Amino acid sequence: MASKKSKQVANALIYALIYIVLGILFCIYRGSVARWCVIGIGVLLIVQGVLDMMNRRLVQGILEAAVGVLAIVFAAAVAKYAIIVLGVILLVWAVLRLFDSTKKTPLALLYIVGAAVVGVLMIINAFAVASWFFLVIGILLIVEGILCLIPASARK
Repeated sequence: MASKKSKQVANALIYALIYIVLGILFCIYRGSVARWCVIGIGVLLIVQGVLDMMNRRLVQGILEAAVGVLAIVFAAAVAKYAIIVLGVILLVWAVLRLFDSTKKTPLALLYIVGAAVVGVLMIINAFAVASWFFLVIGILLIVEGILCLIPASARK
């Protein structure tokens, strides 16, 4: 019983430290995080492509590996355009929600208008919005890590 509890505490501490370290990295390198994500996806696509080629799915493997290489080579452009596409999707969603026939509370209207504003900002200045977005994500990860530390320290 004691070893199971100590293992849970150790796992909670590891998760808390990972959250805090990731949060700090997101806050420090917030402009580069989107590019890193695209590079990570590119690496995963290359690995998946090689595995598919080894499993005799040659065409699928070559396509996955090629898309992975392109994602790595053009990571900054892919990240920028992905943010713009997400901004367009968010703006369209907000406009559709604004004009649907259901009744909306003032809080729901505020949420929809806020989403539209963020969508427009993502379209106009993708990297500035991404920078703020990853800063907020970083802060939330740090807070989550601290909150994970509190129960872990109480269980000792």
